[in-house]
Amino acid sequence: MKASWCPRLRARVARAIVFSGAAFCAVSCQSYRAQPLDLAAHNRVFLARTVDPSDLSQFAQTLATGAQGDSFFVADDAISAYEAEAIAMVFNAQLRSARATAAVMRATSENSGLWQDPSVGVDLTRLLDGSNDAWEAFGNISLTIPLWGRLEVEQSRDALAFAAQIARVHADEWRVRFELRRAWSEWAALELEVAIMRGFIENLERIMVVVEAMETRGEMARVEARLFPMERALARQRLTESEGAQQRARLVIHSLMGLPPEAQFRAAPGRIDDYAAFLMHSEYALRDGADLVKFHPSLVVMDADYLLAERSLELEIRKQYPDLVIGPGFGTQDGQRQFVLGLGVTLPFLNANRQAIAEAFAARELARIRAEAALETLLDQLAVAHSELSSARASRAIVELEVIPLVEAQDADLRRLAQQGGEVDALLLLGSLQRQQDAKLNLINSTRLEAFASLHVLEVIDSPSVPTSATIPPEIQP
Repeated sequence: MKASWCPRLRARVARAIVFSGAAFCAVSCQSYRAQPLDLAAHNRVFLARTVDPSDLSQFAQTLATGAQGDSFFVADDAISAYEAEAIAMVFNAQLRSARATAAVMRATSENSGLWQDPSVGVDLTRLLDGSNDAWEAFGNISLTIPLWGRLEVEQSRDALAFAAQIARVHADEWRVRFELRRAWSEWAALELEVAIMRGFIENLERIMVVVEAMETRGEMARVEARLFPMERALARQRLTESEGAQQRARLVIHSLMGLPPEAQFRAAPGRIDDYAAFLMHSEYALRDGADLVKFHPSLVVMDADYLLAERSLELEIRKQYPDLVIGPGFGTQDGQRQFVLGLGVTLPFLNANRQAIAEAFAARELARIRAEAALETLLDQLAVAHSELSSARASRAIVELEVIPLVEAQDADLRRLAQQGGEVDALLLLGSLQRQQDAKLNLINSTRLEAFASLHVLEVIDSPSVPTSATIPPEIQP
């Protein structure tokens, strides 16, 4: 009876294990599907990328605000610096990578704190030296039960990691916005420089017509007349360099906006000092650390990293306490059906997760020091930015109030002399033309420096006040 019953029992146990395993796999397991990386296809998509106002208009209305008050994305209008920021928030490659990293951490957070899967097994026993050749079978299931709140802490830790990455995305967006503003101010300055250099060459060529006539009549020595074509050649060389810098500045803007180099769109350079209008000496005093901690994106990231380090330490400490492993089983022995209950714990005597705990303590201290260093760096940067802004404003004031009036007065005297029929020295006229160009270029440069210093101050003391692309609706995600 026993010998005939055991094969049936073994068959039932085997079928139960097979069917149970298949059912669990069918319900909980996922299938794999390969998705090869196709950079050639992305290259085609990137090169074909253009500015599509229909997809970005709603987002641009909330983001593209600034000194000029632009708040709408107009399809038929030239793109302003503030509208370019809206485009960069969507297409910038670094920001898209940061958001993808956040998506990975969100997946980790949403699937964190789960119990370990139970394991099912069977033990088959047959006495080799016994007279009875029957098999004995025991089936069991092993389940790990967390007792010390480890899974809750793990879930909280992963949620904090996701929050820290979101804060990092916002900080990256803040950085990209100011990089684009600096690039746009640089491009606006180069646009003016190129225009001034071209105007200088045009005026110089008009003077050269007179100089050539004077040389022909013997009224000017040839060695003096040669100064004019030499100056024109040098001016053309400087113009070529400025045009190259202008093109590179536009390519930097394309890169920050996430557009291919060949993308065609009309852009409005705007004023160099658009952002400087935000700052007056009386408006912004040197902020203390408390203000920066509240608002600055980089310190928000540091704070999130420190909270993450705190929770990671708590998790490692929880891991030193053992979970309970429970393993109920059922089977037969000596023809008798039996129930077996196995219990097990790990004794934290030799390992006790000491290495991970020590590393977590050190990581928390590292996060604290990094946060303190970041605050000190911001305060130093703000002091430097205020110094730069003060120097740039003083330089611009000298050019506007002293240099330009003197150059204009000299030019007016020369024009008055020419209108009265007096003899005008061609070399003096060339020097006056050079001084006019130098004064204009100096004004552009001082305005550029003031704009950069203003942006530096704003980057430290200002804070995001509008939604960024971390909250872009899915329907306009690139």
